[in-house]
Amino acid sequence: ADVLASGRGTPTERGLILLAMLREAGFDARPAWFTPDDNPVLPRTLPAPHLLLYPAIGVRVGKEILYIDPGTTGARPPEVPARMRGGRVLVAGRHLTVPIDTGAPRGEVRISADLQVARSGQITVVADLVPTGAAEQVLRSLLSRLDAPEWPAAVTPWITPRGDLRDLVVDVKGLDGLEPFRVILRYTEPTKLQGTGTTLRGPVRDIVAPWLAETLPPGIAIEERIRVVPPEGLLALTAIRPEHGESNAILLNRSLATEGTELMLSSDWRVLGARSPGAELQKLPKDTEVLLFPADATARRAAKRLDLADNDKAVIDALLLWRLDEPEKARKVLDRLHPRKLSVIELGALIAHYASPGDRRPWQALVTLVGTDDERIAVIDDLVTTGDRRLAWQLATFMAKNSADPVARTKALVQVARFQGPEQPDGQADPEGHKAWRDPIKLLEKASSLAGDRQDLVRLELARAFLRQGTPMAAEDLLDKAMEAPTPLTKAVRAEFGAMTGVQGVDVLGLVKEAIAEAPFDPDVRESAGRALAFLGRRRQGVADILLAAELAGNDSTRWLTAARFAADFGDLRAAVFAARRASDLEPRGLVQAVQLQLLAKLARNTSALELAVRRSGGTPLYDDIPDDLDSLVTLAANQIPQDPVEAAEGKAHPWKLALLRHHVGDVESDPRLLLERAMLHYERGMTEDAAQDGSLLLDRYQSPDGARFVLGGVTARFRHADPASLVRRYTRSAEVRDALVDLELVTGGRPEP
Repeated sequence: ADVLASGRGTPTERGLILLAMLREAGFDARPAWFTPDDNPVLPRTLPAPHLLLYPAIGVRVGKEILYIDPGTTGARPPEVPARMRGGRVLVAGRHLTVPIDTGAPRGEVRISADLQVARSGQITVVADLVPTGAAEQVLRSLLSRLDAPEWPAAVTPWITPRGDLRDLVVDVKGLDGLEPFRVILRYTEPTKLQGTGTTLRGPVRDIVAPWLAETLPPGIAIEERIRVVPPEGLLALTAIRPEHGESNAILLNRSLATEGTELMLSSDWRVLGARSPGAELQKLPKDTEVLLFPADATARRAAKRLDLADNDKAVIDALLLWRLDEPEKARKVLDRLHPRKLSVIELGALIAHYASPGDRRPWQALVTLVGTDDERIAVIDDLVTTGDRRLAWQLATFMAKNSADPVARTKALVQVARFQGPEQPDGQADPEGHKAWRDPIKLLEKASSLAGDRQDLVRLELARAFLRQGTPMAAEDLLDKAMEAPTPLTKAVRAEFGAMTGVQGVDVLGLVKEAIAEAPFDPDVRESAGRALAFLGRRRQGVADILLAAELAGNDSTRWLTAARFAADFGDLRAAVFAARRASDLEPRGLVQAVQLQLLAKLARNTSALELAVRRSGGTPLYDDIPDDLDSLVTLAANQIPQDPVEAAEGKAHPWKLALLRHHVGDVESDPRLLLERAMLHYERGMTEDAAQDGSLLLDRYQSPDGARFVLGGVTARFRHADPASLVRRYTRSAEVRDALVDLELVTGGRPEP
């Protein structure tokens, strides 16, 4: 690490020094070479190691290989160096690999914190940090160099600045590698909640998530869950801050839930890229304000003493009555407010600001006061803001059936298609959703028939629905019309259409780049761009953009479920489990989300995610009788997820089979039968370079002649549009290309066909 940090010498010189040091220390360290993912010439399957331009080191630790790039500083193994991610890497004596070939985050930090509030307003914090992947290595490297007495001083800057933390206690587990690495913090907040002892009010600040978001490398997901425990006899009510925000490099989503008298605050952070220290956090939503009241009838008197506007206090009074299970009195309070003092829209905004998450009763009462389409649309927007998309779906469905205004019905039908999701919910897990769901195409075609000259309200949504259904040509005329006045979303959807119908890759990429540059934080733009990239063959980046779209959409579990399915369809089981976990975290009582997570965790052999999913499924393991061998898991996937009828009729394998074969690398590469099967699936799906990589391993490790055709297929597919001689002329200064063609001739017995 000191050699890398010094920055002295050439990468080759530093690599040789590190290689010698690692071998002297007893590591299985080998020289390696790599080229970045953006290399415009070199396919990763060319049998020409000397074309891998940069020196590296590969160190085997157990079944894993750790990579070191001596050309950069700040290396943090086992984090894959930035230049090597997604690139082509060859360790001496081994076959070519592509590190971090997944769209999922490269590391996570899960923070669980209990905030015990005393009657005085004093807050005692106990927080447990469990990092994985690249995040673990950063935190481990920070603390492993220190003795235990030095940990509090090192950790103090992690905690959101809040004054003197002299009572901070830090306990670090797993530095010896004998147990999972985790950091436990205990301290007392210097600032208190303000109040009289019967009513407490004040902000609950993030624990360490902001510091982690500014410090950890890009590609990290941070989840902070804070449980606010009121003193005995009080219950929690919240003033909801904005749930979602973004800076140039950080995304933040906030959500809330109540459990009895306690409050659960969740914040999900995603580190996207390079940050400007201090500047990024200023653009993000701040802390959540907490209101604590007596858990009895005296709460109403306490609420009246708050330093708030009269209408605010009246709404809080009604919400407290609902929390105290006195709905008739709560409804009378609303009747006094509307219509004399507040409109439905104003009343809805206050309920959205103060309501306890998950309590539908205030909204159900408000819906009975709605009289116009404008009011109904405003309430739907408030419901989406607070995370209750199911009630928003029901209200939009009512509006679509009963509004007298064709344009309003059109808008409502478009909303219904969005809220319900593209796939019908399972009848057992969600009977209500299963019954209410309608074919999105039929919904949107009906909306189009009502829209008259306002086809702009539905045109693009209908085109997207056709693409999701797998019938892109039905969307062509709609997109042609939409492109007459292109928006970023229009360009992204057009790119998705082009990728599905064989348009030149350069044209598709051009539209994707334009759309993202114009609307980088639009979730619909990111989703269509991700789908376009995946269909174009850039699977890893496509899946990453699909996950990013779900992050940008805020707390929408339906979108996360769709992202999980998409990731699995495109062979990325790691990303699928991550997305399913996020969907379940957003709706921990949702059976649909828990069942999906249980299936994907079982397929991925992810023990911790599976245990969580079983708990959230009511404690019933659905797949306990299924063995963990790969053949049984493939059968399970095929039985649980219906295959596209057209693909099934053509004899194609279930799409999740490839996800399983790509995920369980050790099983596959130790069995030539499975390795050959993966090569065939890669080739069938147009992933010729992956197929050639499998073929190379079949040749090298198992001397299987079947591998040769995949190696040759991958090479010729890359160059099938170019005459070798013209390729050499185009890169006249690139001796490496000429050498590559010589290598090809030696291996294949001839040059690739034009």
